[in-house]
Amino acid sequence: ITFKISEGRRAVVGEIDFAGMRVFPREELETYLGLKRGAFFKAAELNSGIERILEMYEKAGHPYCQLNLKDFELSPGGRVNFTLQTIEGPAVTVNEIDFAGLGNTRPYVLQREMEISPGEAYNSEKIERSVANLDRLRFIRVNEEPQILALSEASRGRLTMPVEEVQASKAEVALGYNPGEGEVAGYLTGLFDFHLVNIFGTGREGKVRWFRRDPHSSELEFSYTEPYILGTRLNVRVYISQVDFDSTYIRNSFGLDLDSRVSYGVTAGAGFSFERTNPESWGRSFLASEEKWKGKLFLSLDFRDNGFNPRSGSYFFAEAGYASKRNSATKFFSPELAEENITSAKGLAEYFAPLRRNQVIAARVFIGGVGSSADRLPITEEIYMGGLGSLRGYRQDQFSGRLIFWSNLEYRLLPDPDSRLFLFFDSGYFSRETSEGWSYGYGLGFRLGSKLGNLAFDLGVPLKEGFSQAKLHFGVASNF
Repeated sequence: ITFKISEGRRAVVGEIDFAGMRVFPREELETYLGLKRGAFFKAAELNSGIERILEMYEKAGHPYCQLNLKDFELSPGGRVNFTLQTIEGPAVTVNEIDFAGLGNTRPYVLQREMEISPGEAYNSEKIERSVANLDRLRFIRVNEEPQILALSEASRGRLTMPVEEVQASKAEVALGYNPGEGEVAGYLTGLFDFHLVNIFGTGREGKVRWFRRDPHSSELEFSYTEPYILGTRLNVRVYISQVDFDSTYIRNSFGLDLDSRVSYGVTAGAGFSFERTNPESWGRSFLASEEKWKGKLFLSLDFRDNGFNPRSGSYFFAEAGYASKRNSATKFFSPELAEENITSAKGLAEYFAPLRRNQVIAARVFIGGVGSSADRLPITEEIYMGGLGSLRGYRQDQFSGRLIFWSNLEYRLLPDPDSRLFLFFDSGYFSRETSEGWSYGYGLGFRLGSKLGNLAFDLGVPLKEGFSQAKLHFGVASNF
């Protein structure tokens, strides 16, 4: 069987007319349609242009707008002529907002995350941003598209936000193993993290965290967060903590952080803290007793599509701090200065690039530095790096210095929203008065949602030392 095909002349865009428009001028509609007279006609470009015009009307408060093609013809000369009929529909005001599926959470908790309020004109862009804000709440998930339903009049609407409450409070237990080196035996590290999220449906949070870095080091912290204090967008977090570092010093801290979302995805804040550090054991021979008042400013930009398992987007965080410290002599050590000023700055950047379906490249970069008015920076002020969260394959906080840089590169496979498998390569650099150096680690891991909770596994191998010095971390986080 032979099929004879005659392709004919390629059609080009001819005369385009617009009818029924009142909100936007013809020139603006032509720009959004994107078809140029005399160019080759492509149906896909026409459909894309129609979608852009509908989005433009939705942002202008006309969610019921319809576009129809009329008098569509192909002339003998190969020109495509048509009229785009616009039925704009009424300008809609959002009079009510309904959070369908809400249980224990109080509606006002979600309403304050909305970019649109009752009484405002319908705006699809604000609604999309509201969905992103709700998705960033750990206890809420938006699984369906919001809908606008007409009330008694077509110009008055009820915005329905289909939401699902998620069990976000968690109790996490994690164990790690560091193999011995030389005559030093291997040892276990441990973490206990109890985090209450959305207390009594109000969005409040409380947290208790204990971490055992090695047999001689541990950390303990209690914190509480009060969101939207006094009806404003200001969040307040108070915390107390204690750090016992390698039998060298004990630091007790009290702090208060204030932050507020200033625009979509952008949060700015300030913090104040008081710290008292006392040397212990062999630290008494080279450390002074310290009292420090510290202030800081910070800024974050979060444009990730999901906070736990992002598939695309970016995240940035920057902080600058200034501290005034009073040093007191001990029986075995006299400080260089009785009063000292400390400046610090740090920044973190994350980027997530989607590849094929369920595959993501994730990159993280951190840089931090600290300076002192004294000639020598004490170890109590240094920035630390190593282990989970920075340079895997090495002991937790194995490296420290006045300048720290580290990066993570991961190839991720995301089988579902709560799980991921990944391969990683980490690099890190430290610099201090007497030494500096680079280190590298690689390995694999997973985060797996299960009936037992979220399972976490990381196996990191230091590049130079090899597999015999690999570090293993395993944890279980149960949500409730």
